Amino acid sequence: MKRVLLFPTLSVALIVASLFWGPLVRGEGPFNFGRAWNSFSPDARNFYAHGFLEGERFLATMVSTEMARISEKGNTATPYVDAIQKVLKHAYAPESVQAAMSELYREPANACIPFSIMADIATSKLQGEAIEPKLDAARKMMALTAPGK
Repeated sequence: MKRVLLFPTLSVALIVASLFWGPLVRGEGPFNFGRAWNSFSPDARNFYAHGFLEGERFLATMVSTEMARISEKGNTATPYVDAIQKVLKHAYAPESVQAAMSELYREPANACIPFSIMADIATSKLQGEAIEPKLDAARKMMALTAPGK
């Protein structure tokens, strides 16, 4: 099963890397994730949001299973409990995440934030959390990767 997942995973990683680093290599500046997101059809945006949510749930399930196994052996594994419970507690429709991401990408300052980070910020927004600190941190992180930095 792991071999079957390896090729699609590597393919997606190469596509994302080429999207992000291609403009830098060509001297066009950082990739504009906001422009790319807004160019996608609503179906493509929902497909991305669905994949993000499924990946998040899969990871939470795998970690919680491993934590249960560790607990059975008498060890404690508490660092991730809150994060996992948060993921499993809040189930969002891909359309909700897609709409929140679209709203966040309307702000030109957010155009530099990669899809995966923006999807996480969008789920935080849906949970009613304060997202401005996360947006600021993401913008600062991406500013460090800009040409000439």
